[in-house]
Amino acid sequence: MPGTAPGDDDAAESLDDWIKRAKRAHELVDAVDLDRIAAHDQDELQKMQAVSNALEEIGRGNQVEHVEGVDEVMPELDADQQRRAELIEKLTGYGWGDRVGRLLAAQGDTTAYKPLDVIPHQEGLPEFDVCLAPESCVGNGNFGLFISHNGVFAASISEPPSKHHWRIARSRPWETDQELKQSLQQFSQQA
Repeated sequence: MPGTAPGDDDAAESLDDWIKRAKRAHELVDAVDLDRIAAHDQDELQKMQAVSNALEEIGRGNQVEHVEGVDEVMPELDADQQRRAELIEKLTGYGWGDRVGRLLAAQGDTTAYKPLDVIPHQEGLPEFDVCLAPESCVGNGNFGLFISHNGVFAASISEPPSKHHWRIARSRPWETDQELKQSLQQFSQQA
């Protein structure tokens, strides 16, 4: 960070502050309707200017709690989106944020995380809210831990995925955050 001496704890910002500002910037950008901007809607153009000013403040390191004309009209998350957001927040809190939405891909001695979106996953898997890459796996293929509002299951699919089907290795229901965390820890080591 410019102007910050290494080890200067007073001047260094916490990772949480960066994350909060990034999330807030994302919320503000999502509040702008680009189709209305393209149609030269004056109200939306004013909103875009307010968002631009707020983003400049965020860029300076300030927290922006409220933006007049923007926060009042921000859409509410539906129940499914809210549940996913809460699960992602929990997983990030457990220190697994870098593995959310990813699979562990293993080929021989090589393993890497890759986005779930690159593997066909719409068919062959039970409904789930969030995917999490396990820490390790046995064998070759693509491995993931899938979390729904009431259960966790570990699944894998061999390469090439277009010629194979998902295989559910194990599943377990969960009711409490502790049960969720324990299941994910156990499944993550045994994928």
